Amino acid sequence: MPILQGFALPFDPIESLARIRAAQGRPASSEALRQSDEQALAELQPRLAPAVAYGVYALRGRVAEGLLLANGQVLRSQVAGELFGAAGEVVIMVYTIGPAAEARASELQAAGDYSVAYTLDALATLALNEVGVVACREIDCLAQSKGVRASIPLNPGTSHWPASDQRRVVALAGGGAIGVQVTSSFLLRPFKTNSMVIALGENVLTPEQGSSCDYCARPELCGRPRREAQEREGRARDDPAPGNPKSLDDQRSLPNP
Repeated sequence: MPILQGFALPFDPIESLARIRAAQGRPASSEALRQSDEQALAELQPRLAPAVAYGVYALRGRVAEGLLLANGQVLRSQVAGELFGAAGEVVIMVYTIGPAAEARASELQAAGDYSVAYTLDALATLALNEVGVVACREIDCLAQSKGVRASIPLNPGTSHWPASDQRRVVALAGGGAIGVQVTSSFLLRPFKTNSMVIALGENVLTPEQGSSCDYCARPELCGRPRREAQEREGRARDDPAPGNPKSLDDQRSLPNP
């Protein structure tokens, strides 16, 4: 099974963190915050060990329990069965930044350096997201080489896919080869690790067409309804009164309710 390791992450963690703070409406960075960010970044960089492992599996199709692989194993998500059942193959993937950053964050917290520990943990999460970007680009290239498309990713541990399936997913991805394990409570270790399944096919739902969030039964847990309401309120303030568009171009671009 393919393994990717030792690759660079093409992003600026501090800039990414600043954008998140700005989106949250947090005040501009103070000198103390800037120093904390720089210290956390210095702690993060030598401890990053990005790695990706994945396997590609042929499908038999949708079954009552979820998605049936050609090897006889079942991914127990009915949403995966519904969305991926007609695809030819799935990619089962695990990726991580390794254990060192989270271990150092715990050390800093134990020593009372809470600001740097918190920022280091936030930067490590951003780094993990970037590993996911690299991983998904790899699968996009794989799909193109096969003349098909790559679907949206689906993850165990969501409302439609029990976390107990993590053991099967990590094993099928070859996660052990990059040091990923599953605890007795089905958490991934290192904690800065993620797993996902992506379908390969001609008519799969792509990220341009949808999102795994569309299939979540508990969107309130991540604040999505609140964010969407705030976005609608913002659009309402910016848009002209109903029935009175500024121009025909504006009328075509008015957001849907």
